[in-house]
Amino acid sequence: MTPPRRPPMRRILTDLSPHRRLLALGTVAAAVAAAASAIGPLAVGVAIDRGVLDRELAWVLIGAASFFVAAAVQLGATWAQTRWMGRFAHNYMRDLRRDLLEHLFALDLDFFTRVRTGRLVSRLTSDVDNLQQFVEHGLALVGRTALLILATLAVMLASSWVLTVVVVVALMPLGVATAWFRRRAYVAQVDVRDRMADLLGHVSESLTGARVIQAYTYEDPRREAFSRVNDDTYAAKVETVRLSSRFYLVLEFVSPASIAAVIGVGAWLAADGSITVGTVVAFTLYVGRLFEPIQQLTELAAIIQAAAASYGKVYAFRDERPLVSDAPDAVEFVPRAGEVLLDHVSFRYDRAGPAVIRDVRLHVPAGP
Repeated sequence: MTPPRRPPMRRILTDLSPHRRLLALGTVAAAVAAAASAIGPLAVGVAIDRGVLDRELAWVLIGAASFFVAAAVQLGATWAQTRWMGRFAHNYMRDLRRDLLEHLFALDLDFFTRVRTGRLVSRLTSDVDNLQQFVEHGLALVGRTALLILATLAVMLASSWVLTVVVVVALMPLGVATAWFRRRAYVAQVDVRDRMADLLGHVSESLTGARVIQAYTYEDPRREAFSRVNDDTYAAKVETVRLSSRFYLVLEFVSPASIAAVIGVGAWLAADGSITVGTVVAFTLYVGRLFEPIQQLTELAAIIQAAAASYGKVYAFRDERPLVSDAPDAVEFVPRAGEVLLDHVSFRYDRAGPAVIRDVRLHVPAGP
């Protein structure tokens, strides 16, 4: 089965736009936290070069004070980001649930004959829960880590472009692995969403039809059907774990390899006086700071791909249009306010099915 196309980012941003003020405040707070985090290793490097190697105690105190101030600013900005992004997420999810339910009520009966109840339950529960997890936790962390990576690379580039190139080259295998993982993880997460919809549908039908199942002693076929659906869901989830484990293997290799490359090249540059020892120490800290958000992003990769799959499912549901809708000049129905006239009306349960009522004329006069 071909997975649904990824939802365009502009459509997601349009959905988020009513709450853009809170989103903007959270983004600004994340930028401040990222900038403060990038200052810390720089202060350590200055303290080593000017304070330890040059034996100037004042620079040690300045470096320690700068590190403390940066940590305090980062803490305050992180608190503000958590507060504003939390409010943004809850406001957005409240509106999304309301819109989905209103859209459900607007659809015609033909839609409910074509789509299983379990898939609708999955859209309104499992997929919405996926989106809440992403918007409430993942979106804030993605923004913060992306800004932290940019801020760290900017400070690294200003300190030593040679060591920055070494780190970027060491990161290239991770970029290739990320592109590989992104494509496959999306397909795997779409499969998980489909299997979860089947599982919820089976459970929903078994609950609503429990009396009939017991009355006709149909328990064994239902158990077998559930076992197949459950096994399919298990296999889909195991596939996501398999992909993640391969990706994490690359990540765990690239991180120490990058630190080793920085120490080796940095020691060589420090020996001929191109850079200072403090810069080399700062870069080893920067590599750790750089891989911390990268690792967080990789841990969020499954959440991001699951959210992309859920957005695709939710938008496909929202794009459903009823076959019958009110005319622009439709009059609001008022009980017992006038007569009812059906003029040559036909009816079928679905588009492909036979007409069960043909060319009916019915006149019901006003009154009790």
